[in-house]
Amino acid sequence: MLIAILALLQTKAKIEPAPIKLDPDVTASLVRNRAGGWVIALTGPASPSNWTADPDQLQLSLEVAGDETEINHPTLAFVRPNEAVQGAVLPGQPVSTAFVPVTVSTSKNVPGFVRLKASGFVLASDSASHKMISLPIHAVDDIIYIPATLTPPTAAVGLRYFYLPDQKADLKQEDGSAVPYDKAVLHELRLETLDSHSDGSYEAYFRLENWPKPVTYSGAGDPLAIPGLAPILWDDAARDLRTKYLNQPVWLYGGSLNAVSSIPGETATIHVGVVQPLKVKKILRLYTHHIPLNVGPQIAALGGETNSTFYTDCPVYVLLDVGKQGVVTAAMGSSSDDMSKVFSRKTDLTGFQIVADGWQFDRLFSLKSGITQHPDWTIDKHKDVIAGKLKPGMTHAMVAWTMGWPGDPGTKKSMLTWPKWRYDIIKPYNFWVYFEGDKVVRFGEDGHPSKP
Repeated sequence: MLIAILALLQTKAKIEPAPIKLDPDVTASLVRNRAGGWVIALTGPASPSNWTADPDQLQLSLEVAGDETEINHPTLAFVRPNEAVQGAVLPGQPVSTAFVPVTVSTSKNVPGFVRLKASGFVLASDSASHKMISLPIHAVDDIIYIPATLTPPTAAVGLRYFYLPDQKADLKQEDGSAVPYDKAVLHELRLETLDSHSDGSYEAYFRLENWPKPVTYSGAGDPLAIPGLAPILWDDAARDLRTKYLNQPVWLYGGSLNAVSSIPGETATIHVGVVQPLKVKKILRLYTHHIPLNVGPQIAALGGETNSTFYTDCPVYVLLDVGKQGVVTAAMGSSSDDMSKVFSRKTDLTGFQIVADGWQFDRLFSLKSGITQHPDWTIDKHKDVIAGKLKPGMTHAMVAWTMGWPGDPGTKKSMLTWPKWRYDIIKPYNFWVYFEGDKVVRFGEDGHPSKP
């Protein structure tokens, strides 16, 4: 009897085809490439990887995320609406990908955050049955930043550049010797002459801020893309920030700031506190691209993507006088030796903060201290905020001055009403602060909130 049953099962297995096993969904994300173009990045399974995405089968739209700017009516359109794209296995990865070029626009040329909404499907061939199957599409829950559209600079006499601390630029003096890095970094340069050659090479002659003689740079390709030297842009938003903040004392929400040292590529987080102000030295919008930023502060870590990481073009670079009042709390360098030097160095550090635009500037800096803004705070609460100690009973404003504003898009007015604030650690981890009314009731990392 058992033999007969086994034989029947074997026969049945030969007759009935194996059921089609659907692989995970295809995810859609809106990303901006380094050339400034927008694409929908589709990520699917490694098997089946031969799927085809037809724009007619993709329902894509954008919704506004956050209310910190006046961005509205974001729209998305296919660049080539009649052309399907083919998935392909990503080398060395268990996934397949395809990219669909799109355009993104808003009713106003203002920056802001959006989220992608996606539905529809892609078609694939099942490797076992060779039948056509559909794989559903859904959007990842990332926020996407749409910067304002700015007019690109022109490489002409009078164009100003800024020497970034990312890497050394090979600037030469008249005698052919190199311009010392520490004399040029974080300084402005003015283009005096540009001699271009038929082979694509050029010599650029500059005047360097606080340097007595002309300096030169020999390069090839685009003179707007000199490594380490970023062209300076001018727009109304940057001018407004300069008018309001340049050479003014500012206080830091959360009391911490990024800084750079005299070694290229070496950065640190320094704590300067919320009592002493810093003086704003420069506010410059630079012609740089695909710059990663976080919506809010990153706590208990430095570097790496967080849940609020976004990319932007042409952000604003802010320089501040720090002097010796900052205490280094974290550092990143090209080697462990560089990092140890940051912690042990006694020379001054320069505050160096990158912000996407005015909305983020206002979340970092204030023209008044928290204590001046809130004379009703008790002495004990003053001490807790100054010490950076988060405690139950604190108000939203106290938490903002203690830790900084949270890591999600929103205006200060709206954030002051939120029942919970999220702070980034490192992706995918978060730190949460929960409120009842305007009072902190508990806080802690994911899944481990403290009790009052």
